[in-house]
Amino acid sequence: EIYTLSLHDALPISNVFARVMSSGIICATYLWSRTGQLLWLGVIPAFFGGLILSGSRGAMVALVCSYVFFLVLTLRKTRAWLVKWSLTGGLLVLLAMSDYGVRSLRPMVTARFMVFTVQQKQYGERDRYAAAAWQLFRVSPIFGTGIDGFKELSGTGAVYAHNLVLAVASEGGSIGLFFLLLAGIAIVAGRRTPKTLEHLPALSLAVFYFGASQFSGGFYDCRWLWVLGALYLLPATGKPAPSRSRLTYRATTVREGEKVSLHSRARLQIGTTDAGQTFAT
Repeated sequence: EIYTLSLHDALPISNVFARVMSSGIICATYLWSRTGQLLWLGVIPAFFGGLILSGSRGAMVALVCSYVFFLVLTLRKTRAWLVKWSLTGGLLVLLAMSDYGVRSLRPMVTARFMVFTVQQKQYGERDRYAAAAWQLFRVSPIFGTGIDGFKELSGTGAVYAHNLVLAVASEGGSIGLFFLLLAGIAIVAGRRTPKTLEHLPALSLAVFYFGASQFSGGFYDCRWLWVLGALYLLPATGKPAPSRSRLTYRATTVREGEKVSLHSRARLQIGTTDAGQTFAT
């Protein structure tokens, strides 16, 4: 049998693909900042190209906002990485100005943003879905219409509203919006607890998925939003991840009364005598 895939059926796939590519960009940047290996920067152009080919306007906007958010959080955590992030920004600028970037970005910016969005006002029927979801919320503002209420009652033929807030409002009513707001308050309040560098990509990815969920996807597509938000709220316990900038330690056992001469380059060395005494050089 031969199966055909219409453009309407392919759009959800492209949005999911765009989320995977955007997550790869943020994760690769974090891994490079943590390990210092330029290999992680080398995979960013591949993820960036996949994001462009997806054509998802909402994912692109969400990535720009969450990526800047990630950089600001990291610079506040340690200003010593200013040179690294400057290098990252310079790499992205060079990529955009290169022949590969011009050939990839110009058609996308012209067609997807300028022509479709601004001139022709083509929003992928998101405006119609939003109006229908708001109307359902007005009909049942307290309890909403229930699960799959938008699909059955909106009359748009769409499975979901392509907007997390409006989907919760239409199917969960004010009660659902209250719990959504409560989750947001919990994440904001979580910043009061001590955080490590490993918490920042989780929060930035959660911000990305929340932003992307305002343009596409249903409740199932937002599952990573809750997982990443929960990871951010986890307390900072245990040993931190290894970093190239951390001091290294070496324990040495020597005999009592023996003269010790230890040399190291920018390293702290700790020695222990047989009598149990500890010294450091």
